[in-house]
Amino acid sequence: MDIKKTDVEAFLNDKQFINELIKEIKNNPEVVRELAEEIAEEISDYLQDDPELKRKIIESAMVSHEFREKVVREIVNEMND
Repeated sequence: MDIKKTDVEAFLNDKQFINELIKEIKNNPEVVRELAEEIAEEISDYLQDDPELKRKIIESAMVSHEFREKVVREIVNEMND
């Protein structure tokens, strides 16, 4: 039995199926990590071509105390290298 594009589209248009899929993905740390890496890579590539968007993201992130702490740690780590 061959799976057709229309079969896949039917699954992707089924809200209950998508909700079940998302629930299972969230429960699998390895899948979440891989997906996050893939998305981060794509966004990073995109940001290379859009410095204005990158600036806006950095400005928004700098509002977060947690993010600022991570930046400080990274600066210190770089200074130790």
